[in-house]
Amino acid sequence: MLRQFHSLSGLIATLFVVLLTISGAVLSLDPILERSQAKIAGTSSISVAELAGKLITRYPGTEQIQRHPSGSIIVYFTDGDQTGADLINPLTGQRLAPIPAHPLWCG
Repeated sequence: MLRQFHSLSGLIATLFVVLLTISGAVLSLDPILERSQAKIAGTSSISVAELAGKLITRYPGTEQIQRHPSGSIIVYFTDGDQTGADLINPLTGQRLAPIPAHPLWCG
């Protein structure tokens, strides 16, 4: 009886460790996938102040500007009582694509 309990608990623990290993491997590939899917055109430089100025004029309700390790720029904004996020071309300040709302985010 004790051996069966020990074997069963070892099997459950092994399955848990395998699950953690697989999820860790997938999460470690996330930055590579994000970098490969970046839609940023051009490599010219622009100052942070210039970019912020362009975004403020285009998005008056700008709350946050984020630069991800992949180089993508995301602006978070409010428009009335609606919130949104857009992927931005850092050279022009133009919207490349909307960022869909995550179901766990409030807002």
